[in-house]
Amino acid sequence: MSINESDLSTLVTKFSNLDSLEIGRYTESDVGSTFIIPLLKQLGWNIEATNPKEVREQKRDGVGRPTDYTLVIDDNDKIVVEIKRFDKSLDDHYLRNGRRLTFPQQTVDYARSLGCNWSILTNFKETRLYFTNVVNPEEGKIFSIKHDELVNSVQELDVLTKDRVRMGSLETLELKNQREPIEKELTEFLKTMRKKLHTSIDNNSNVNEKDLRHIVQKLIDRLVVLRVAEDREIIGRETIKNVCDTWQSSRIGSLYPKIQGIVNDFEQTYGTKIFKDVLKDSKGNEIKLDDDVLDEVITELYKYNFDWITADVLGKVYENFLTVQLQEVDRGSQVAIQIVSDSEARKKIGAYYTPEYLIKFIISKTIDPELEKCAKPEDVEKVKVCDPACGSGSFLIAVFDRFKKWYDDWNKKIDDENKGRVDASNDPRLINNIGKRILEHNIIGIDVDSQACEVASVNLLLKALEKNVRIPEILGKTIINGNSLIHGNESGFDELTNEEKEQINPLLWDKIKPEDGFDVVVGNPPYFKIRTSDKTRISEHYEIPQIAFVFVSKAQELVKNGGKIGLVLPKNIAYVEQASVIRKKIFEEMSLEYFIDCEKAFKGVLLEEVLLIGKRK
Repeated sequence: MSINESDLSTLVTKFSNLDSLEIGRYTESDVGSTFIIPLLKQLGWNIEATNPKEVREQKRDGVGRPTDYTLVIDDNDKIVVEIKRFDKSLDDHYLRNGRRLTFPQQTVDYARSLGCNWSILTNFKETRLYFTNVVNPEEGKIFSIKHDELVNSVQELDVLTKDRVRMGSLETLELKNQREPIEKELTEFLKTMRKKLHTSIDNNSNVNEKDLRHIVQKLIDRLVVLRVAEDREIIGRETIKNVCDTWQSSRIGSLYPKIQGIVNDFEQTYGTKIFKDVLKDSKGNEIKLDDDVLDEVITELYKYNFDWITADVLGKVYENFLTVQLQEVDRGSQVAIQIVSDSEARKKIGAYYTPEYLIKFIISKTIDPELEKCAKPEDVEKVKVCDPACGSGSFLIAVFDRFKKWYDDWNKKIDDENKGRVDASNDPRLINNIGKRILEHNIIGIDVDSQACEVASVNLLLKALEKNVRIPEILGKTIINGNSLIHGNESGFDELTNEEKEQINPLLWDKIKPEDGFDVVVGNPPYFKIRTSDKTRISEHYEIPQIAFVFVSKAQELVKNGGKIGLVLPKNIAYVEQASVIRKKIFEEMSLEYFIDCEKAFKGVLLEEVLLIGKRK
């Protein structure tokens, strides 16, 4: 649909004819209904469409009138439209709990929280288009058009017409701009912070490299959790910063014990045990950290609004973060620390972040059918899902979201039934503490990498965190460190040394797996050739060269009869001779529902991938 310049001119003239008193009387909802909705119609968006909706209301004012909208294509939110009053500059700001938040930052943050890469900020006097996957909104600003320039800016506006958006105009626009996504900025930032902490601890303590790496990871994890808790108003705004400012002004005592005091209070209130013994090595020795370095790292963390940085973004950041190594380099009179991207480490553990669209598809074909059978919350509690190679928890985050949606829809149904009742909020059918409930009943994640388990625990904690709601223990209960393919009860373990047992890291499935099996097993298992040292422990599969193939067999063992399996696998499972054993097992034991060629779904992986989705017979 092309833009009608005559109709657009009429709309501009209507605004130009308003006097200053009239302009001052227009609220955000007035601006929206009188000018922005007609502008969206000019761009081809059908305001009246209901199935599916093309323009979705997002926020309402105090009397229930819409103030902001989302533009939707095929039921996917594409663009958030944030509307301001005529008499408000788009560069204005508001104070949120003492924090200055500009309108552009508010717009970009809000769009990102909805999963939209694009947002429009407008008061009709001026209209701006922002790409939201950036830290600084100014970096994401694509264009700004004043109201009297609209008619002469049809070419710029054309990228926002519904037909062009459907054809990918915004994606093309972003490719031209070549901006770095926010997860890359965050990854680079955390790499720098990690280097500073690593150097400080290394200079002040005698600690081995493995312990040092884990200590730095844990310290950053905890600081991120506290910053998220601040920005979500779960704890007081700038709690950590205020402690740092007080310490800076007095320089009395050490900073870390003061930060640990906040951590202890958080631990006492929210119950998670992942905060224990951060600055201790594996032998329990205290580790020293330079206070000024810690203060600098904390100050830098306030560059980011963690309220709007989603767990999915944090998951991508951590996947990249886990496969970066810090190496000591001898430079004559001193030893320096440098960051090395460890692609070999990534290949060794086969760790690659699963694209969101693949996760969503697998969830829709595995979890959704199980939840659709559930008539009441007690049914949902019984649905058990396992990811036997969970990494940083990308699948489990999506699984968590799907369960939460079921409970949210249930509560909305009860609320709708109770409209008009004074005691509606006391209805015993309403489900509270949803995140806690999901962690306790529905999710199990396993990974052989202890750092990946740490990160998955943090990501799920961030999903479940609610003010004054005690979180169940995640690390060791919901997320378990162990080798999914090697059972702890296997014969011969008594002959191994403790070091060998630690390296093999066997898992006691008897204590984890439900008696009749999991309802759903999903995941993106690691891709690497089975090493000689592992063959004696995966004896029945030793002739299979690819570890991912063995996970198919393990998924079949874990899932109950009639349960669903959804995995991302190397494409060569379909044709290499060495996978014939697994292919035979698939056809004998599963009703195959989908086998989809994804080609190269992962950046940096030469193997092509397929999706395998089916039901155990």
